[in-house]
Amino acid sequence: MTVGTEGEPEDPYGYLYRPGPGEAQGGVPSAPPSGFGTSPYVQVGQTRYGQPQPYGSPPGPETQAFASGAAGQASQATQAIPGGPASAPPGVPPQRRDGGGHGGRGGGSRGRGPLIGAVVAVVVVIAVIAGVLAMNSGGDDAKGNESASPTAKQPSTAPASTQPQTSAPATTAAPDKFGENEAESAQLAGGAAVANNAQKFSGSGFVNVPATPGASITITVEAPAKGTYSLYVLYANPDPVTSGANRAKRTLTVSANGDPKYGQLNMYGTGSPDSWYTTYRTVDLNQGTNAVSLTCQPGDSCNVAVDKMWIGPKK
Repeated sequence: MTVGTEGEPEDPYGYLYRPGPGEAQGGVPSAPPSGFGTSPYVQVGQTRYGQPQPYGSPPGPETQAFASGAAGQASQATQAIPGGPASAPPGVPPQRRDGGGHGGRGGGSRGRGPLIGAVVAVVVVIAVIAGVLAMNSGGDDAKGNESASPTAKQPSTAPASTQPQTSAPATTAAPDKFGENEAESAQLAGGAAVANNAQKFSGSGFVNVPATPGASITITVEAPAKGTYSLYVLYANPDPVTSGANRAKRTLTVSANGDPKYGQLNMYGTGSPDSWYTTYRTVDLNQGTNAVSLTCQPGDSCNVAVDKMWIGPKK
């Protein structure tokens, strides 16, 4: 609190009792300032309100003076702004600029703020939806495209080959096995005979080759080309199964096209007349038909059972 006159504390409500501008001490009005109909400053509680004027009556002197003063001040403020609009005529309030009653341009910016926020929100929602759809599409792709339709293949535009086709047959390699014959269906001689008093043989039986010189089995084969092949024989020798250089064995002589140069075919013990082993011997064949024989020659042990014979590549 400040100190008033004569050292007394100043009354906080003193402004209610002090004379206003243009009023003398004691509440006596003084001359009004120049250019105004009445003083705009009135002491609190001293304002006089006149009776309302009828509709259409001209404004009183106080109203005209106040409007004239306000218009002059507005004109001066407008002229002080570079590039501002032209002054309004006296008595006409100045036109309001953009922004309405919320602070001009500042009010317009605040009005556009919510709209911009709404647009940004819509864009964000669209981006999220697009991202979800893209992820779903990638997943379908990460699953092997199960639902995707196959892409049609474009027809080939490569030009047709101009090379003439050859009529020569392709060269064929020798088959793995050919000329297979069941022994009971082969040509037998010298006492060789069909039997079936054993087990596990193929076909309808097998052939016993006795220890009689000249007993033989002959088959006919068609060789695809001239060359060296192997003759395979499925046999049974009831001698025991042994190992080493002195293994138990029985022999027959191999011949091709009447030539016995291929020597003896060793037929080691199988341990039982029901056990069948395979052995082989190399032979030379001509292209086409060839006769291959197993014969009990002098020096052979013979007395062996033969189930079947065939030709294969040289082993």
